[in-house]
Amino acid sequence: TLRHDGGHLLEGPRYSAEILPDGREVSLIYFSTGDFPTKNYATRVAYSLEGPAGPYKAVVGSDQRAVNLTEIMHDKYYGVGRAFPFRYKNKSWIIFHAVKDIPGVDHTRWPEDLDILRCLYVSPIQITLDRGDEVKVKLEGEDYLTENL
Repeated sequence: TLRHDGGHLLEGPRYSAEILPDGREVSLIYFSTGDFPTKNYATRVAYSLEGPAGPYKAVVGSDQRAVNLTEIMHDKYYGVGRAFPFRYKNKSWIIFHAVKDIPGVDHTRWPEDLDILRCLYVSPIQITLDRGDEVKVKLEGEDYLTENL
């Protein structure tokens, strides 16, 4: 959640619920962290197996840090965030905004010129439960991204 000015940002919480393969319901909250106009802006997810009121736990990777769900997009885009979950044709998806990298601009820092064009993208997501009852969420692949909806 760390920002360029030393502060912290966690914004845009979006709730959804899914039924896991074992029949249990998982409550999920998607949220954004960091500085929007940089590659530090991230989409993260927290989950609860105890219902919408929680408590919630961040979806973590093998390093036990909160997973950046949209990190796979950082080679071509920045400002990836504000994920909104939905179901379509019996599949879980998210729609979110991002900005295409501008050649010659360092998108790891806050840009001097904020004249940008945000586009919307959609991607199917995969929600699984590991053997330790840890929920895992990931984008299924960049091939599914659709620009300018």
